[in-house]
Amino acid sequence: MASAVEVDEDGHVTITIKDAPSSPERYEAKFHLSEIHHLDSKRPKRGGEGWIQFFLSDGSHTDKLHVATTNKAQFDNFVIQVKQEMKEHDCSSESDAPGNEVTFSRVVEAPKSGEANWVKKRFNTYGALDAQADRGQLPPPLKWDKVSDRSGFVAVDVEWADGANPASVIEIGLAKFLEGKLVDTYRSYVRPSGKFRMGDRESETHFISRELVESAPTLGSMWHEIETFIDGHVWVLQNATNDVNKILASAGDEVRQIAQNFLYLDTMLIARKMPWVTSKSGLGELSAHFGVERRWASYDGRDNSPNPHGAMEDAAATGAVLTKMMELVGYKTLLGFAELVGTTPGEVQSGLVTRGASAPGKIAWPHLDKLPSETDLLAKSLKADKAHQQSQNKRAKDEGLKVKFLGDPQWSTMRVDEGMTVCFTQLLPWDDNDENHEQAVWDAAKKLGITTKRSVTGEVDLLVVNDHAVKDSAKLRNALARKNPIPVTTYSIFCKHNPDFPEWHYMKAWQYKQLKAEGHWR
Repeated sequence: MASAVEVDEDGHVTITIKDAPSSPERYEAKFHLSEIHHLDSKRPKRGGEGWIQFFLSDGSHTDKLHVATTNKAQFDNFVIQVKQEMKEHDCSSESDAPGNEVTFSRVVEAPKSGEANWVKKRFNTYGALDAQADRGQLPPPLKWDKVSDRSGFVAVDVEWADGANPASVIEIGLAKFLEGKLVDTYRSYVRPSGKFRMGDRESETHFISRELVESAPTLGSMWHEIETFIDGHVWVLQNATNDVNKILASAGDEVRQIAQNFLYLDTMLIARKMPWVTSKSGLGELSAHFGVERRWASYDGRDNSPNPHGAMEDAAATGAVLTKMMELVGYKTLLGFAELVGTTPGEVQSGLVTRGASAPGKIAWPHLDKLPSETDLLAKSLKADKAHQQSQNKRAKDEGLKVKFLGDPQWSTMRVDEGMTVCFTQLLPWDDNDENHEQAVWDAAKKLGITTKRSVTGEVDLLVVNDHAVKDSAKLRNALARKNPIPVTTYSIFCKHNPDFPEWHYMKAWQYKQLKAEGHWR
C-alpha cells in the first residue's frame, strides 16, 4: 500500500492511496490548509522511516503517513513548503495537538509491519519518475539552447474535474509571449480518457459542465497540435509541477513515445524568491500586485457564475506576471532571469518529469539598484557551466574506472592494525536484532586504536563499502581514481580478515524487507 499527499495552489490537501503500483488511486481524504490546526512529523533517517500527520481544527486527524528513508530530501521540501503555505492561508500556528482527537471518517491507514508507504513529492503524481530516474540514474539535463537567443515562452494552465484524480484534466489553455507581449492563444476542452467524477469544489472554481467535455478530444489526441503551438519554447506555469504532472497523467502513456522534451518554470516559486513581491504567491494575488487584469471564462454559459476560472485566461495572466517580473529587474531573456533569481527549470523527457522545478532561498541580490547586468551574469554563468562540464567529464571518466574494476574486482584482504585509518561508508544502523550495527563498528575501531573517516582523504589506508551499496558508491569511484589508488573492499570481506569487527546480519530485519520491496536494495 502507498499513500500520497498533494497540495494544490488554492490550498486544498488531497490524500490518496494505491494498493499496488498497478492499481488505481483511491481517494481517501480532502481538506483545506486553513482547516489544519498543526502538523506533526518525524524526518526519515538512514535505515529508518519517518512520518507526517495532520491535525485539524475540529479535533480530527489523519493517521501517520509513513515515509521511507529514500524520500528524505523530498520530505523536507514538502514539510517546509506546506508550513509556508499554511502561513499564507492564515492557518493556525503549530502548537500541541487538540485534546479531543477524533479519527477521520475517511482516513489513510497507517501501514502494517513491512508495508511500504510514502509521502509524495510536493505536487508530484504517481509515475512521474521511472525506475531508473528514481534510483538517481537520470538522463543528461536539457540545455537552454532555445532560451538564450529567444525572449519568448508559452504560459500553460489547466482545469481539472477532480483534484484527487491526476488524469482528469478537462481544459487546457496556452498563451504565447514574445518579447514581453502576448501574441497568440490556444484553448480546448479535454475529455479524460477514463472514468472521472466532477468534484463540487472544482466545479465551483471553473463551472465547466460535464456536457462541455463529453464530446471534446482527449489530451493525447491533440498533443501534436499543442506541441506545434508551443514550438519548442519553455513552458511557464503557476504551481508548475502540479499542472505538469496532471497534464502528463491525462495525456496517457502512449504520448510518452511522441512527446518532445521540454523545460518549465514556476512563477509561484519565483515570486517567493523576490523580496520586492510583497503579496502572497497565488495567481490572483500576483496579478493584483503587478497590476495584471484578471480575466474570467465568459463563454459556454460559464459566465453565469461569479469569476469562473478559464485555462486560457489563467495562462495569459501567468505569462503577464512573469513578464512583469522580468521587467522589474530589467532582464530580457529567460536564461538570464533564471540565473538572476536562482531558479532551476523543471525537465520533462520522454513524457516523464526527470527533474522538478526548483527555487530555493531568496534572490542573492536583494537591492534592485545593485543587480548585475544581464550580459555579465550570462558570461559568468557560461564560465560556470564550462567548469561544471569539465567536472562532469572527469566524473564520467572516474565512473568508467569503477565499472571496469567491478567487472573483475580485486578486493583488498588487508588486516588493519592500530594507528591505521579506515573509511567506512554506507554502514546502516540496524540489523536482525534491532541493534545499532553502525555504532558497533565505530566502537570496535576505537577499541583497536584505528582512526575512522567518513570521507576519502589522502591519509586513508583502506576504504570499506557496505555490500549493498558497492555499485553506487561515489567513494569507491573516488578511491580508485586517485593518483595513488586507495585499497578497497566490501564489509563482508573485511570482516573475514578482521574478526574483531562485528558481522552484519540483516536479512530478517524489517528495514531490509521494506527496502527490498521498494526496489531500493541492490
